[in-house]
Amino acid sequence: MYFSQFIAIGAHLGLFGILGALLYITLQTIEYSSIRHSDILVIVLIGLGWGILTELYQLSVSGRYASVGDVVTDLTGAVVGGFLMGQIMRFLSRRMV
Repeated sequence: MYFSQFIAIGAHLGLFGILGALLYITLQTIEYSSIRHSDILVIVLIGLGWGILTELYQLSVSGRYASVGDVVTDLTGAVVGGFLMGQIMRFLSRRMV
């Protein structure tokens, strides 16, 4: 694997990790309990959808191509970001008590 591929994978994980973390924070402010209790499912669906849309867009850019591996990496980043933000928020809420 080339160094540029590691950079690309890191970028996908990092950017979608930020998306997942922000989605988790947003979902915690929603009053509807049915959405709030399925926060990981919402993060998965939005992360997957955004990853697919990003790859479909790349089909229209010359010199770029779509990759299923990128979608999987995007989804992984979103889920890990959401999970980590959930853990951080739980930890901070216990310390505030």
